Amino acid sequence: MGLLGALLAAGVVGAYEEVLARQVLVAFFVPGVVNIADAIGTQTEALVIRGLSVGAGIGRAEVSEVVTGVLIGAALACLAFPGDPAGVG
Repeated sequence: MGLLGALLAAGVVGAYEEVLARQVLVAFFVPGVVNIADAIGTQTEALVIRGLSVGAGIGRAEVSEVVTGVLIGAALACLAFPGDPAGVG
């Protein structure tokens, strides 16, 4: 799974190669994104192991993680794109 994730990440970064060549500063954020993804994976593993130890199924932890991820993603999207400041569209 790690190798598959690395290949997928390399493909995404490769798709933005022109942007990264023009805006080198953007490339400095890539390690931060990778670090956050690693931290999220570790936290999910801990939650699943804890859930299994108290008798909850993996499905319950999985649903909880997906719901939490969607809510956090929606909140961040609302903060990043609050609306069209120019009034166009």
